[in-house]
Amino acid sequence: MLTRRIEAMTTVRDGLASCIGCGCLSLRSCPVYNHDDELAGDGSGAQRWPDAARGEGA
Repeated sequence: MLTRRIEAMTTVRDGLASCIGCGCLSLRSCPVYNHDDELAGDGSGAQRWPDAARGEGA
């Protein structure tokens, strides 16, 4: 479990420069990748992060 979480957090760290699907739409790329916050239908939080980084599937 710890290894999965570390790998997930590494993915998060390496991807923070792009849209993570959190709904803020503050980066220039967010409206392209998450038009009108379409990912909100999948739940709250950063939908583009791995489940292990969001505390799911642990």
